[in-house]
Amino acid sequence: MAGNNSPSTNGRNGNGQFTSGNKYGKGNPHSARVAALRTAVMDSISPATAKMVKSLVSQAMAGDLAAAKIILPYLIGQPVTSKELENEILAESEQEYVFEVVETVVTSNRK
Repeated sequence: MAGNNSPSTNGRNGNGQFTSGNKYGKGNPHSARVAALRTAVMDSISPATAKMVKSLVSQAMAGDLAAAKIILPYLIGQPVTSKELENEILAESEQEYVFEVVETVVTSNRK
């Protein structure tokens, strides 16, 4: 079936792609609007706006905490919550425990 591009009865070709005429294969109906909004945002960034952002970055680099709090989430993303951090630490410790158990089993089987 792989590599076969002939239409099948489920509206997909042999590669699993939607065939023409399939009502579900029309793509994302919102993509054109999102693209238009992105273009409008990019077009609205004037030299003055760019200067303002550069100034904010400069202030943050100079040690202005308020400026840093504004700009950093846009540059590096939002900080993780304590709950997300707890879950990550728990997952890592569980993984370490599993590795220890596997190592113990493997070592004991060698003896």
